[in-house]
Amino acid sequence: MTNAYKIFMTKSYEVAHLLGEVHKDKLGKDGITSVKTGAANERCAFIPQIYYGSDYFYCAVVRESDRPDYELIFG
Repeated sequence: MTNAYKIFMTKSYEVAHLLGEVHKDKLGKDGITSVKTGAANERCAFIPQIYYGSDYFYCAVVRESDRPDYELIFG
């Protein structure tokens, strides 16, 4: 198994936080192993460097998958 990422990017911390709250209810379901939120910066190895320090916030949903997958969604 490997990790698949679905990352929501937004300019609003509140939106990123709300997305995190919604997805936390899914922990343990559909292979979801973690849900993280925060500011896009160098501590976020799963976010492309171009977005570090760009005033973006994220909600990252990580799930186990048979194949690696990466989805970056802007809102």
